[in-house]
Formats: sequence, C-alpha cells, structure tokens
Amino acid sequence: MKTKYIFLAVLLTTFITSCKKTETKDGSGIKTEKPAVKENFNVEIDLIAQTKDDFTVYYTEDKTNDFSGEKAIWFGIKGGLTSEKAIFDLPEEVIPTNIRLDFGIKKDHKEVIVQNIKLAFYDKIFNVKGSDLLNYFIVNDKIQTTIDAAKGTITLKVDPANNDGTYYYPRQELIDEIAKMTK
Repeated sequence: MKTKYIFLAVLLTTFITSCKKTETKDGSGIKTEKPAVKENFNVEIDLIAQTKDDFTVYYTEDKTNDFSGEKAIWFGIKGGLTSEKAIFDLPEEVIPTNIRLDFGIKKDHKEVIVQNIKLAFYDKIFNVKGSDLLNYFIVNDKIQTTIDAAKGTITLKVDPANNDGTYYYPRQELIDEIAKMTK
C-alpha cells in the first residue's frame, strides 16, 4: 500500500513540474519562437502595381553590371490597388555583388508605387524606403518618378513608347551595402 502512495506521489510531482509555465522575457508564460532566418540572399519589395506583370531581380557575382537572364529571379505580380510583397530568393550558393531591379515587362502596365525594398542575408537586413530608391539606384530618365517623402514612397510611371523597360541599375552606395551584408 505504501508503494502505491509513493508511486502516486512521484507521478503527481512529474505531472505538476512538466505543466508549469515557461518563463519568457515578456513574462507571458507563452514560448515564442524567433522567425526562421533564411540562409540565402533575398530581396523583398513592398509595392502597389495596378497591372498584373512580372518583376525581376538580376544579380552578378563578379562585381560587374553585366546582367543576364541566367542570373535572374522572376516574381509574378497580381496587380490591383492593394499592397503586395514581391519576394526574390536567390539560390543558396549565390552571394551577389550587384543587383538590378526590373519593375515589369508589359508595355501596357500602369504606375508602380514602391513602398520599401528589403535586402536580407542571414540575419543582416538593409531597408530602402521607396522615397530613397534613387539614392541607391541610378536614375532611369525614361521613367517618370514622383517621390512622396511623407509616405516614404516613389511612384514609377512608364511611358508606353519606352522600349527599354523599367530597370534600375545599382549605385555605388547599394553595392557598398551589399558588400557589408555579405562579408
């Protein structure tokens, strides 16, 4: 009979100690997990594009601006009047030195509002507000831009007669930030 009480006491103690609250920094007792860190270089663009289109991030690994289709990541934009996120995940083995942004390939697309561009490599993150786009990318004279500093956005309006596309090459400031991230 005594062994039954001892066994019951051990079982009850085990149950009580395994069900206690987990201590967390915020004192809530709820265990929170950190978001998973991607193990590749990626670019996320928060934007509003009125027209369904395909956007591209081109990259090089040799410190040149010789961008080609073999080193490009595409993302289909749904289009509409609400914000969406275009996510470009480069292959894990790629460490870019330069990137070029292409905001669509369709000739009939309407304006694109860029809200933010986030570059990430493991736990290193660099954000560019839309209104700061031209501080990190070379001005494309064939694209009319309107900067709204209050909202932190830039609006890109493409002339339908423009056959060159809606691309932005990196400035040295962006190249330097990518180098810092990938060291």
